[in-house]
Amino acid sequence: MANNANKNYANLTSKEASTFDFTQVMENSADTARWSGDNSECIVHWVGKTPPAVAGLKKTVRSHSVEMSAIKDSKSKYKTEGTNTAPFLRAKPPGKKK
Repeated sequence: MANNANKNYANLTSKEASTFDFTQVMENSADTARWSGDNSECIVHWVGKTPPAVAGLKKTVRSHSVEMSAIKDSKSKYKTEGTNTAPFLRAKPPGKKK
């Protein structure tokens, strides 16, 4: 298990996620990423150095502690509990082909 201190996070828009190389991050695909309630953005994470797929998008990189505080905030658009996080219960992100 990776040390949380070395984990980093970034948000992708649904358009970016539709062509993103998920082999460079810990999520397997757009289906395993944490999506915002409106499916407009997802969060990806990795350990260590920023992967080229994220660096190429010039995304803001956040540490594990910053990201966990943000998603646990009651005003967060990212759901941490309940049916909104279940991929089979939420709508697919815009542009997602299946």
